[in-house]
Amino acid sequence: MERNRAILHTISTETPGDAELSRQLGRYQKQARTWLRVGLISIAGGVISFFTVHHTALKAILVTVLFFGGICCVLFLNGSAQKKIKRLMQEQMGMFFRQSWKRHSARICIHRKCILISRL
Repeated sequence: MERNRAILHTISTETPGDAELSRQLGRYQKQARTWLRVGLISIAGGVISFFTVHHTALKAILVTVLFFGGICCVLFLNGSAQKKIKRLMQEQMGMFFRQSWKRHSARICIHRKCILISRL
């Protein structure tokens, strides 16, 4: 009984179900959208503060923090979420392609043998 539980646990951790994959993909997409919005709002705030604030030191601080912080959010944080999405999709589609290759590899070997026999 204990052995069966261990086997079921390893199977469930190796290949997550469709619901779990959908949740992970949704979480990564939401994270990417959030960082993109935060970055764009921050960039807009930096541009607005550049034109509206008249105090030089305050303007420099606001523009630096808001504008360049927004660029960092868009490039790095949104980019890392996009990479997670791509990696998750590639892992799942990679399994599909590997299984497809295993199914069709027997036919490829037969074709190779036919070519070698016919000396083409």
